[in-house]
This record gives sequence, structure tokens and C-alpha cells, in this order.
Amino acid sequence: MRDDDGTVRRLGEEALATGEASPVLRKQLRSHVLAEQISAEGTAGYTYDPAALRRGLSLARLGQLARTPRERRADPGPLPDIAQAYADLAARANTPEARIELLAISATMWSLAGYQANATAIAHTFQQEVGNLFSYGDMPDTDALTAAAPFRIAEAAGAVLRRDIDTTAQLGAAAASELPRLGRALTAQLAAGNAEQADLAVLAAYGLVGRSARSLATLWRTGDRTAGRAAISDLKQAAAILLQASVVDTWTLVDSLAHAVEDIVATSPWLLLRRASTWSRTWERYLKALIVSDRPLTQVWPSQRTALDAGLLDARAHNFTVTMPTSAGKTHIAEWAILHALADTGEADDSPLGLLLRFMDPPLAVYVVPTRALAAQVEQHLAASLELVGLRVSSLFGGAEHVRYENQLLDYTDVLVVTTEKLDLLLRNTPELAGRLRLVLVDEGHSIDRSARGLRLEMVLTRIRRTTPQARIVLLSAVLPNGEDIARWLEPTADGTNHAKIDWSPSQLRTGIFCWQGQEKDGQTGSIHYGTAQGRDFFVPKVLTRHLTRSRLSPRATKDVAAALALHFERLGPVLISTTQPAYAQAAARALQTALQKTDTPVLGVRNQQDQRLALSERIAEHLGEDHELTVMVTQGIAYHHGTVPQPVRHLLERAYRDGALRVLCATSTLSQGMNLPVKTVLVHSTWRNQEQIGVREFWNAAGRAGRAFQETEGHVVLIAKDAEDARKLRRRYLDKDNIEPVLSTIGALYHRLAITRLGARPTPGQNLTDIELPDPELAELTDWAQALDLQLLTMLAEEVIDTPTSSCWRTRHTTCSRTPWAATRSAPRSGPSNRSPGSPPAASPLSPDSSPTRPPARQSCAQD
Repeated sequence: MRDDDGTVRRLGEEALATGEASPVLRKQLRSHVLAEQISAEGTAGYTYDPAALRRGLSLARLGQLARTPRERRADPGPLPDIAQAYADLAARANTPEARIELLAISATMWSLAGYQANATAIAHTFQQEVGNLFSYGDMPDTDALTAAAPFRIAEAAGAVLRRDIDTTAQLGAAAASELPRLGRALTAQLAAGNAEQADLAVLAAYGLVGRSARSLATLWRTGDRTAGRAAISDLKQAAAILLQASVVDTWTLVDSLAHAVEDIVATSPWLLLRRASTWSRTWERYLKALIVSDRPLTQVWPSQRTALDAGLLDARAHNFTVTMPTSAGKTHIAEWAILHALADTGEADDSPLGLLLRFMDPPLAVYVVPTRALAAQVEQHLAASLELVGLRVSSLFGGAEHVRYENQLLDYTDVLVVTTEKLDLLLRNTPELAGRLRLVLVDEGHSIDRSARGLRLEMVLTRIRRTTPQARIVLLSAVLPNGEDIARWLEPTADGTNHAKIDWSPSQLRTGIFCWQGQEKDGQTGSIHYGTAQGRDFFVPKVLTRHLTRSRLSPRATKDVAAALALHFERLGPVLISTTQPAYAQAAARALQTALQKTDTPVLGVRNQQDQRLALSERIAEHLGEDHELTVMVTQGIAYHHGTVPQPVRHLLERAYRDGALRVLCATSTLSQGMNLPVKTVLVHSTWRNQEQIGVREFWNAAGRAGRAFQETEGHVVLIAKDAEDARKLRRRYLDKDNIEPVLSTIGALYHRLAITRLGARPTPGQNLTDIELPDPELAELTDWAQALDLQLLTMLAEEVIDTPTSSCWRTRHTTCSRTPWAATRSAPRSGPSNRSPGSPPAASPLSPDSSPTRPPARQSCAQD
């Protein structure tokens, strides 16, 4: 749209800021729609005018279309707000025709804003509405004939917006075959005075839309950019024909679709992934394989474009960190990093020499996860895409055992999914594995923080950086506020440019606080105030009500409030009640069971899930017994999940929740470790554990699970407050992402605590902790940490000696300690005070090369050789 003097953009901005589509009116609309969807127990007086709001949105939409596509991709601005407002208007529309038009505009606006998953979700609803409104068979009458072309245009638009490649191609082919027949019939009707010239214009537009659909399907399947340009051109021509014929409703749909397709072509993976320095036939096979998958890759999301711009696929493959929300496209980023690291594998298949080299020293990518459950899930997802291009995906996890079959499995593996503990064991017992490493992907990278697991991961990465320089390290996390610090540690020479910080998520995340209002003696109403610590967005009033019953309010306990809220939000989709202790999870599930018994429907979900639930109950009974409460709960669509539930039962519950058989799951943080589950709403039952508040990082790690991409446009996270003061504290602490705790080095934290404990003072900023002589710590916790660190350091020393040629044994004995990581220079614990006088050489420690009585066995064998 031409807007040479900027008038349209200015008027659109005014409509959104202070006009008929102002934020206050849009918030009222959002509140009204959400209150109806969750069946709030009260009503409120809303003052917005739907007709006026739609006029304001139309002006705002035209103002955004006046921006260039490049501007919109760089900064979507108010496009997400406009798209959501159109979807809300559609929910409140009185006629099917109005609802269809509003849904179409919403889907295209979401697409232009970069939220392709939201566009797909809205397009599914649009397609259903179109199918309900339009119907024609063999065109028995004039009405059916004139409705044929508009219906087909709407059908094709829905397929494109859903990114349904096969249906798009089929509808494009159908347009080419039925257009002559429709044209002859419509010409006859026009001659008889039963049709209008506008009907011919719509038919011509249908032909162009069909041809555009065929071209777009070709782009998606083969990457033919000429076909992409042709798809855009045909849609623009169709929109011009409709505008000239004054067919406003169909013009709005086709014009919006033209802008959306322009964005689809510009963000095609065939175009953007070609920038990879390793682009080859392997990449082409990968993209073609994904086209036939359950969820084809048709566009590169904004989050993924940010990672590409930061250097994910550059020729200089720096060690790299990515901070991005859950479900923001991490799996594809991991796949691209793997292909980038192993791309030569695919090319080597074409030559005998390449096959020989691959057989002798096959490159390996390792994907590190914190838990076994996540390892199994990641292996399944990676295998579904990478094995289609010939990469073999396997997983290894378990205890400290190392058996022969694992070596055999490694020989036939290109991508290995492991836990940190297993990778540590493999690198110790299979030294030749280090020579194969090309990539180490660390998922849930924030687990490197201060903990026993964090210490092991930090030391493993340190060893890999030191001994395997050809291996690239890529660390992924959803809650890593100081990702640039980690990036500098992984690659000091990159000066922090090797970090991609991504805030974009494929669906909107609504965070809010539930709080009771009013005097207890008069009864209270509970409302949800959505927003962040920086400001409130909108609120949904009177979600719950409670009155005095036998001198007390009901519901009063947090478990009962959480259960009541879950029954309301379950109408939107699956609910997760996040708790901090196993007892809380069980209590919330029992409260939900009690609340269900008071309703007319004592089970959640639809009746056709009952067979699946009965089968689940029987499987659980095999582990827990028929009398266990979980066997009954699951038949009602609810369950609890925590660490003391047997692992086989937890896996059954996770699978049932993922499949939709369970509608509400009450769980502790055991469910938050990277598991990809279809959560619509997260209700935060409590933020206290053992008289301490949980960390902000833990909260956001659970909150990030809300929102099911491709199924709806937003997810909800609701904290339950006891009163107004508690609500203010929760908002300030948890709804500000700047409060997420930074990830700190376990080794650095240990040195810092040892220094404070033994010196009685805090080290000064910038002071080199390795210059401080630290005696044996007296605190049991610090002693355990020191011993764990000593074990890791001794392992590194032993590896370094073993890797040194025999002829260099003397030099190794005298230089080993100077080449260990900075943490290795800490004096080992020793008993008694130091007797060293000033100026005398330091006393020998177990880590010193001159202390032969306590020399590690590896060092002794080296000396004997």
C-alpha cells in the first residue's frame, strides 16, 4: 500500500494510541473474552464498542501494511496486539460471515508479526468456520455457483495460513481443473441476468489465487525462488482485480494473504539457511525431508533468525550460547548446529576416499541433557528429522557402569544424546572418543550453576575445551540472564559476540496474580490481574467467589483455590498446577478430586478418552496396586507427579498428559527439566519450599511451559496470592525477568566461600582468587565440595600425563600443574597451621609435581615407564 506522506501510518498510530482502538478498549475486550472462555463466576460492566473498535483496528491495520516488509520483520511493533484484538472480536462476533472475515485478518496479522504458529492456530478455526458456512456440490442453483469461487479462495487462504503444503498444492491443482467449467457456467448465468460482473472478477481472482497456491507449494518443496516471486505477483494481481470490482470482503482476504505470502517467501529456510558456510546436498536433503514430516519447516522464526545473525552457521564456528524461551524453535537450532558440524559427513558419501575416512574416524555430535527422561525425548525428536538424511542418532544414559556394548553403539552413531554423568564416564573410559567430537550441545545450560551436577558439567566442558579444540560447544538455555558471561568463558577471543539473546516466543505468555478482594464478612471475589512488574495489562474480575460458611471462608486453603481455578482454566486446555513439595502436589490433586465430585461432571475432558484412561489406570495398578489413589484419579483426568512416584509411573503420566488423556497435572519441579509438554495454563500453587522462597529462575523455568505453539495464541501463568500485600511481593519478585539469578561458576563460588570462611573477609572485586592460600575448610559442606573438585582435578592431571609421550615424561612432571586450569592452583587441604616462613618456597601439596608421596597413580606409572 502506498503511503508516500505517511498519513495512513500516522492515523493508524493515533487510532491505537488514543483513538477507537486504544489500549484501554483492547484490554477490556481481552478481559471480556477470557472471562467468557473460563466461565468466570461473576460479570463486569465493559464499555468498549465492538463496531468502533473494529474501525480503529482497520485503520491501524492499514497503517502497518504501509510499512515495508523489511521494517515489519525487523520490528513487528503493534502487529501482535492488532492480531489478538481481531481474534477477540471474532470470538464476540454475532454472525458467521463477520467471524470468518475477522479470523482471516487475525491469521494474516499474526503471520506478518512473525508468529507463524499463532497464524496456524487461528487458521484452523477459520477453516472450520468456512466449512460450516459455505457448501456446494455440483452447483444445482445460482446461489451455489456464485458462492463457489469465494469458498475456494477462502479454502486456499486457510491452507496457506496453516502452512499445509499438500492441501495448498491440491487446491491449486483443483483451481486449474475446475476454472473452465465454472467460467462457462457463470458466463451463462451472467447472460441470463442471474449473476453480476463482480462474480466474474471473483472467479478471475480465484484462478490467480489457485496459481499462486501451486507456486507457493513448489517453493516449499524445492526452494524455487522464482516460484515464490510468482506466488506474490499472482496474489497482488488478484487483489487489484477485486478492489477494482469493489468486492471488499474478498479483497480484504486476498490482500492480507498477499502480504503474508510475501513474508513467507522472504523467510523461507531455503533462502536463509543457504547462508551456512557448509551448505551442501546434505542441507537440501534435510529440508526436503522436513517437508514430508508431521510439522513441515516452511519458515524460519524470528528467534531462529536471531541465532543465525549471531553466527550459528558461520564458517568460524565459535563456541556459542543461546538464551531463548521454551518452544521458541530450539530443536531446529540444535539440528542446524549438528548439520553444520557434520555436513562433511554427507558429502563424503560420494567418494571412496570419503567413505574410508568416515569409517576410520567418523565425526560425532553430542547432545547433553540433565535427565534421562529428557534424553529419551530429545533422541526421539532428533531421530525423526536427522535420520532422514542418514545421520544415526543414539542415546546413552544410566549409572557409572561402562559396558562393551556402549563402545559398539558409539561406532555406529553420528549424534549421541547423553546425560552429563554419562559423557563424563565416556570421556574417561574411551579416550579415542575425544578425537571424534565435532560438536557438544548442552541443553538446559543453566544447570552449570552451583550444584554437584553443575560442577561436573563445568569440569567436563573445561576438559573438552582444553583437550579437544576441534569440538564446538553450543549451550542452550531458557533462563540464562548472563549468557554473555558464559559465552566469554567458552570463547574468550569472541568478546561476547558469540551469544544470541532471544526474548521472542511463538505464543504470547500472559502472567498474572490471583488475589481475593473485599471484606471477609461480606464475602470476597477473586480476580486475576495480568501484567508484569513494570505494569499491569488487564484484569479478569470475579473469577471466583467465596462466602462465610460456618464462620470461615470457602475455599480458603491454597490447594482448594488452585483446584477451583484449575476447573475454570481447564476449559481452555491442559492445566499444570506447579508445586514446590510432593505433599503439596498430592494435596492439590485430592482437592481437585473433591471439587469435581461437587459438579455435574465428575470427570474432566471428553467421554471418548475414557478407554485410554482405563488402560492407564490398569498400567499404574501394576506398579502401585489397584487401591492406590492414582489409579482412580487418572480415570477422572487428573494426577500428581513428583520424585517419589516410581519412574515408570511418572513416564506413564507424562505420556498420558502429552496425549491429552490427563487434563490437570499437579507436579513439582521434576516435570520442569526441559520436558516438552502441552501446557495451556500453569497455576503456581506456592513459591515456598522448606521455609525458603524458590528462585526466580525456577519459577520462569516452570512458567515457560505455558502456551502450546500451533494450537492457540497464548499461554497463562497465574500465581496464587494470599492477600493484596502478598500479591505485590509476588509481582515484584517473580514477574520481572531481570530478577532471574545469574548462573555462577561452581568452582568460582567454591573459591569465594573458602576465602570468606578461612580469611574472615570477602575478597576484593577483581582480586585473583588463585593467589590466596586456603587452608583446610572446617565446614562439612565446603569439605565435600573441595573433595569433589579435587577428584575432578586429579582426573584432569591423570589424563594430561597419560596423553604425554614417554620421551617427554620428565618435562611433564615439572610442568603439569602450570598447564592445568586456573582452579588447579589451589593448595590442597592440609591439617595444622602453616609453618612456612616468609620468603621460603611453598610447602608441597598433593597436587604439586614435587610431592612424590601423594603423587597420583598415573604420574607414578609415567615415571616407571
